[in-house]
Amino acid sequence: MKKKMPMILAAAFCAAVSAFAGGKKEDTAASSPNLAGSNASGTMGGTALRARTGGWEDIDGLSSASILRVDRSKFGYVDRNGMDGYRIKIVDVSDPAKTVREGLVGGSGRNAAMWAAGNDGHIVLVEADELGRQDYTGYNIVIYDQDLRLIQSFPYGNQIGLAEAHRARPVNHREPILALTDKYAIAGWQDKPPVDTEPAPNFISIYSREDGKAGHIPVSGDTINLNIGNLTSFAAQGDYIIVGGSKGTKVLRIDPSGATISTVVVDSVPVQTPGSHWIQDNRKYILESVEGNGTVRVWKWNGANAPSLVGVVTADAASGSVQALSFDNENEDRAYLLGKVADANAGNVYRINLANAQAVKLFTIPEAAAGGVLTGMWTIQVESSGADTWYIAGGAIGTAPNDKNGVLVIQNPPADGGSITAAHLSSSLLDFPTPVRSMKTFKSSGTIVYVTKNHMSRNYPLFSRYMLRAMNVNGD
Repeated sequence: MKKKMPMILAAAFCAAVSAFAGGKKEDTAASSPNLAGSNASGTMGGTALRARTGGWEDIDGLSSASILRVDRSKFGYVDRNGMDGYRIKIVDVSDPAKTVREGLVGGSGRNAAMWAAGNDGHIVLVEADELGRQDYTGYNIVIYDQDLRLIQSFPYGNQIGLAEAHRARPVNHREPILALTDKYAIAGWQDKPPVDTEPAPNFISIYSREDGKAGHIPVSGDTINLNIGNLTSFAAQGDYIIVGGSKGTKVLRIDPSGATISTVVVDSVPVQTPGSHWIQDNRKYILESVEGNGTVRVWKWNGANAPSLVGVVTADAASGSVQALSFDNENEDRAYLLGKVADANAGNVYRINLANAQAVKLFTIPEAAAGGVLTGMWTIQVESSGADTWYIAGGAIGTAPNDKNGVLVIQNPPADGGSITAAHLSSSLLDFPTPVRSMKTFKSSGTIVYVTKNHMSRNYPLFSRYMLRAMNVNGD
C-alpha cells in the first residue's frame, strides 16, 4: 500500500496553473470544444487499485470530493503518482487493477476538490489545493470529454477583484455542489477571507458553456428574493436550478440574456420546513430531504418548464432525520430511504415510488443485528442480480470512542416490514480507520462491486489517509 498523507502532499502541489485552465477571464468566451484536438486524451491501461482480500485498495487523493460515478460500471478517483502530480483515474469494476483512462488533473497535476458527471458523458471538476481535513482553495472548473480530453475551463468563483487569500472555498463536505448541463457549468462556493468569519458569503456561479458568460448569485442569510439561509445544495437541468439552503428551498430560472447571467425566482415552492435542505438528482427526479425532519419532498424535472413538486414522503418518520437516501441505480422511478429516527422507528428502510411520492417500509435493521446504533450510517445503495437483492449501507455503527467503521451488506432481507437477523448480513466489513464517508455501487456483467472512501480524522489529519476500497458483493 502506498504511504501517503493528504496534508503532507498538499505542501508539494504544483503551483502553476496550466495555460489552458488559467488563461481565461470572466468576460471572454469559454475555451472552444474544438481546442480539444490540442489536448491529448487520457492514457489507457495504467495501474489502479491493488488486490487485497475480497477486493482492491488504494489511497485516494481527493479532499471534499466523493467517489465519481462515471457510468453504471465505471468509477473515478484521484491518485498521486510520483512527482508528476495528481491524476484522474477512471476504473471499470470488471478489472479494478487497471485504469480505463487516466490523466493529470487540469493538465497541471493539482488536486481535485469535487466533481460530477454530466448526462452527455462529460466530467466536470474543481481544480484545487487542499488546505486541511475538509477545506481547499479552488482555482478552476475544468470540463473533460469521455476520453479525458480537456475541452473547457472557467474560473472557480468570482475571482476578479478578489485578493488571493479570498479564493473560493467549499460550502460543505458532502456531495458536490457542482452540476454540468448541456448549457451550463454551475458551482457553489464560499468567499472565505484569510481569517475565517462566520457566516462567510455563499454564491452559486453559473457559466455558459457556449460563450463563457458568467453570473454569481448570492445565497446567504436573508438574500433578497431567496431568503432560504446559507447554500447547502442544488440540482440543475435546462434553464432551471432548485436550490436548498439552511432553512428553505427555491426554484430559480436562469436568464442569460443580460451582460451577465442572472436568475429569476419561480414562486411555486410550498411552505418551507425548518432545517438544512439537501438535494439529490437523477436527471428525472429530485429528492429534497430536510435535516431534523423525517420527510422527503419529491420533485420532477419537466424539460423546458420548471420542475414541479410530486409530493411529500413521510415514511412514518416525522420524529427524526433521514439518515441515508439514494436513487435506484437501474429504475429511475425508485429511491430508498434509511431513517435515523427515534425509538421503534430506528433503522427502518423504505422504498419510494417517485411517480407518486409514496413509501413502503421494507425492513428494519435492529441495533442488535447491526452491532450498534445506526446514527453514523450515511449512505445506502441497492443492487440486484438474478433472484438476489443486496442493501449496502456505509458509515459507522455504535458510538464514539468504540464505534466501528465500514459497510453493512444485507442480502435478501424481508420485504414485509420485518426485522433482519444476523443471517441476512452477507458481509460486515468494519475495519476502516474512520467512518465511511462516500460509498457507491457498480455493476458489470452481473457482478456487483461497492466502492468506498473513508473520512479523514478530525483529530489526526496529518496521519489519517483517505482509503479507497472496491469490494465484491456477489463475485469470487
